[in-house]
Amino acid sequence: SWVEAAHAGQDQDSVDQEYDFSWLDPDKKVHVLQNRRYRKALHPMLSFLGGPVANDPFRSSYILQPRLTFNLSEQFAIEGFYSIYLNSTNTFFDALSQTSPNALPTMRESRSSYGGLLQWSPWYAKINVFNSILYFDWNFGVGAGVLNTALDLRSSTSVPASYEDETNLGILVSTGHQYHLNEWLKVRLDLTTTFFNTTITRGGTEKDWFTDTAFTLGVGVQL
Repeated sequence: SWVEAAHAGQDQDSVDQEYDFSWLDPDKKVHVLQNRRYRKALHPMLSFLGGPVANDPFRSSYILQPRLTFNLSEQFAIEGFYSIYLNSTNTFFDALSQTSPNALPTMRESRSSYGGLLQWSPWYAKINVFNSILYFDWNFGVGAGVLNTALDLRSSTSVPASYEDETNLGILVSTGHQYHLNEWLKVRLDLTTTFFNTTITRGGTEKDWFTDTAFTLGVGVQL
């Protein structure tokens, strides 16, 4: 009937207005609000991370890294860390040792590091994982630290390894996800790169910039 048609037309107009905000005053703005289920402001968090490191083509390196974070707000945090590196030669080094035992390139391995980061978490989101809602933050960080490295002084594999310790000041940049399993337990996924300036070759004086990039996975406990 014409009454039902009129009601249908009104319902459609209501739906159209719900998604068309042109009826608002020009100075009005519409914001999408999202509830933040897990809060972290003014809470410290202790984390333990580990993973592979890309620092030398002739070394297989892994990192063990505890971190202490204090969340100044929901968006900003300060974080301190200490890193221990586990190094071993890889197949590229073994192949080079067999083909050119007296032509070893300059090799530098990371031993330990420490420093601090200022983190910013501009995005807070939730995703559906196997019909369960998982909340997470996406953060970015900048900071500074000290990277302790060791320079292999050998020029031939026929002699035992001999190292010279180095201390390098570094600039750090990072990005990562923090997944909230509950109020106190978090899963962390971080990518951190350290930029440092040091000599290019053994016994040389010319310097250049190098990177030490760690991809880490771990857990955090919010206190």
